[in-house]
Amino acid sequence: MPFPIQDLVINVNVPNATDAVNQVACIAPFNCKLVAVQARHKTASTSGTMDVVKAASGTAVSAGTSLLTATMSNAGTADTNVNGSVLATIGGTRILKGTAIGLKFAGTLTNLVNLDITIILRQQKLR
Repeated sequence: MPFPIQDLVINVNVPNATDAVNQVACIAPFNCKLVAVQARHKTASTSGTMDVVKAASGTAVSAGTSLLTATMSNAGTADTNVNGSVLATIGGTRILKGTAIGLKFAGTLTNLVNLDITIILRQQKLR
């Protein structure tokens, strides 16, 4: 019997710069891997960036391991989708059940308004 594969779509809204703090987007309900990340803001930050990280229980998001090849800019053109570049290595994107998927912010986030983030995880059967 084949293993059923499920995708989990996580949507996060960061209303303004004061809410753009390192935070947990979700805790993995099953073993999975990161498939895609997209972000879009209404008003750009001055020079802010965002990373998507994984953090085991007991590890702060600020100390998490990046799931992207580079951070995503929050300072670009308003109302424009920004695609995160997901790591290509299998081990790099593997997330074990119970691991936090977090948003890690850096740079100058002043002026940031209405940042919407979509994270797609795909269930994995670990062998």
